[in-house]
Amino acid sequence: MSLALVALLYWAGAGKTALRARDKLAFTSGLLLLCIVLMSPIASLSNALVSAHVLEDAVLLVAAAPLLAVSRTFSAILTALPLLSGWRDVALLRETSRTLTDRFVSWCLVAIALWAWSSPALFQSSARSSFLHAFRDVSILLAAVLFWSSVIHVRLKLFGYSASLLAVITTAIHSMLLGWLLWSSPSIRYPAYSTTTRNLGLNPIEDQQFAGVLQLGLSVLVYSIAIILLATKWHDEPEWELVEAPEDHPTA
Repeated sequence: MSLALVALLYWAGAGKTALRARDKLAFTSGLLLLCIVLMSPIASLSNALVSAHVLEDAVLLVAAAPLLAVSRTFSAILTALPLLSGWRDVALLRETSRTLTDRFVSWCLVAIALWAWSSPALFQSSARSSFLHAFRDVSILLAAVLFWSSVIHVRLKLFGYSASLLAVITTAIHSMLLGWLLWSSPSIRYPAYSTTTRNLGLNPIEDQQFAGVLQLGLSVLVYSIAIILLATKWHDEPEWELVEAPEDHPTA
């Protein structure tokens, strides 16, 4: 239901926003990934296996979120709100969106979301409560979309791509650190998963190590691609030639 609402708002705003075909393709791909990870057996297994839970988080953070950021999801939704609700004053929402997509703010948000929800207390609690699990997914996805939006859509004249590179590199480091902790830990980090993992015929430590490998592997793959693309853009567009990216406004 929530994904259907997001799709409705996006496509309602897409017709009034200067979106390219690749933006719409990115949104469709991101939404498809969300459907796969949140409505497939992965979702139910995430309450039983640490590896499935980490895979779900990784898809939200480094697969679906970048695609939604590329598609300018926030811009389209903010355009659609007054069209569907009749509410014309969205200046506050636009300003809030601009603040949250500030590179430093969004970097902090995604770091907090990643480490807070990976703490044993919250990680295990979200497996026992469907509401908390849903809230976890939404907060991680929202923080990640804000982060990727801030590094993809460069707005600053100075320290644009270089600051984006720094944000991606540091986020990659602590994402990989989390994966390394899961892989190298000699003890069970999330004891609540021990019983459910054994019930599926698996070893809790091996499942935890596999979760670490997933976290490490996906982080290295996606963040490496992002770093290469940003470095290329930085080389092709010197920062002193950057102009502030225009806000997306509804077309007449």
